[in-house]
Amino acid sequence: MGKCIRRGETVKKKITLLFTIPTLQAGGAERVLVSLLNYWAEKNFWKIILVVHDDPQTPPFYAVHPNIQLIHTGFWRKYHKWRVIFSLDQIIKRLRPDGVVSFILWNNILTLLATKFVGVPCIVAERNSPHMVKNPITKMLRYWTHGWANQVIVQTKRAQEMFPKDWISKLSVIPNPVSVEQIPVDYSAKKIIAVGRLCEQKGFDTLIQAFSLIAKNHSDWTLAIWGEGPDKKSLESLIRLKNLEGRVHLNTPTQKIAQEMAKGSIFVLSSRFEGIPNVLCEAMALGLSVISTDCLTGPR
Repeated sequence: MGKCIRRGETVKKKITLLFTIPTLQAGGAERVLVSLLNYWAEKNFWKIILVVHDDPQTPPFYAVHPNIQLIHTGFWRKYHKWRVIFSLDQIIKRLRPDGVVSFILWNNILTLLATKFVGVPCIVAERNSPHMVKNPITKMLRYWTHGWANQVIVQTKRAQEMFPKDWISKLSVIPNPVSVEQIPVDYSAKKIIAVGRLCEQKGFDTLIQAFSLIAKNHSDWTLAIWGEGPDKKSLESLIRLKNLEGRVHLNTPTQKIAQEMAKGSIFVLSSRFEGIPNVLCEAMALGLSVISTDCLTGPR
């Protein structure tokens, strides 16, 4: 039976929050957002809507809690991204959330354009190193639109310092969460672990080149890289060029990455730039020996 409401009492409406991110494929920002949303949905804190823009036929890498209303716009394709603005505008007007939270730069720009005139507070989260935005049009759009945001979330103090000083009242530093079960690490394993999207940012080409320099003198060591991405074929070619077949392995992403990391004794982050990489924090939490490039934000 429902709870009786006395005369004069009001029923408190559950807050509705709409979150948006380009895709739910394997990635650090995607994992952080889904982890947070699933926790909040389990606790039943708010009514949660999650809008993603990739193809609805593409199965998500991260499972979404059944209490979350999941909406696909299908517009995260070349020449179609601008349609996100109008799609989000219609979704917001129809569902009337109390607030909107957006992840990842270009999605943030489009979301702020969509929310500008609908009267809904909007928070955006920058998930990478701000200094890597080189395109002048993108820089202009970020400065122009992010000025409308109610709050801009960054992951490190150094990232905060890269934004205009007159934004200081709307910049908040919130590091990524780390949740790693206690898994015994095989410190005797002669295996190096690396994790990330197979793209230029992650620097796996440099890592493979470096491994080739020591591979002959340390023939019992292997390198395992976990990830997918546009550079997969070029990395496979580099492995063949360096005669490292059987020594360097490119593995598809897994939901149990902590267990795979624990099978190695050394973790290497070879990124050219970063926000604050989840896998680096997780490797440290597991107790692996960690080697990292010096990125302005995150690893530094």
